[in-house]
Amino acid sequence: MIAKIMKRSSFGNVVNYVFKDGKDAKLLASDGVRTNTQQNIIACFNDQASQNSKVKNMVGHTALSFSEKDKHKLNDERMVKMAHEYMEKMGIKEDDIDMFLLHQ
Repeated sequence: MIAKIMKRSSFGNVVNYVFKDGKDAKLLASDGVRTNTQQNIIACFNDQASQNSKVKNMVGHTALSFSEKDKHKLNDERMVKMAHEYMEKMGIKEDDIDMFLLHQ
């Protein structure tokens, strides 16, 4: 597994990227976010960010990539578990999150 950590300036840009044509995005897990529309996802993240004036870079986007060789070992549940373990090790605990599986 390889992690690519990116800081972004806009939740809207990250969410719109996920839903961009050709991404074939599948929501695997969510915590603290209304996921029924793109706009609700963006609004939830913006609401959460506005509650903490101490944090400068509010928008984090981490892509976890897996080897094609491990495809037979992975399923949605396993990837979510690995993502939660990764987040815990990185100190990401009480944040709103969405986890998407993207096929490109």
